[in-house]
Amino acid sequence: MAHAEIEEVWPREGRVRLDGSLIDAAPGGRLLELRCTAPPSRSLLHRAAARVLRGPRLRRFPAVVEGTLFSTTFPVSAFARPRPWPEWEMYLVPLAAGSPAAELRLGRHLDDVPKKAEVYVYPAQKARGVRVKPVFTDGDHLALRCRRAR
Repeated sequence: MAHAEIEEVWPREGRVRLDGSLIDAAPGGRLLELRCTAPPSRSLLHRAAARVLRGPRLRRFPAVVEGTLFSTTFPVSAFARPRPWPEWEMYLVPLAAGSPAAELRLGRHLDDVPKKAEVYVYPAQKARGVRVKPVFTDGDHLALRCRRAR
């Protein structure tokens, strides 16, 4: 399955840097875009929050690829709004002209580590009263979780 395999997550100083490699995917150029999308609401809590929340549910950041390796850095403040979306899914998308726009979901699937959410624990960072934290989901995908800071 084609995806973007996460090798390193570096949350510090108000930014998150992601390093990894493209698996079973041709980059089609030297530039990629990291797209962070607030997923459709699944639970009653998320649906209730979606009725109150306003603003775009998409964030875009440049990413660079060399061979099959990629790297991207983004500010956590981009996810801090007065009412932040609770979770963001992360994808890489080629930017080269003529490249297929296949989204590659970011995740960690090749390390044979079960329960990644419990093993790979990253610190939350605060921005404008919101705590932003990289997390692994039950499906071993990388996501961002946002909560109001207390």
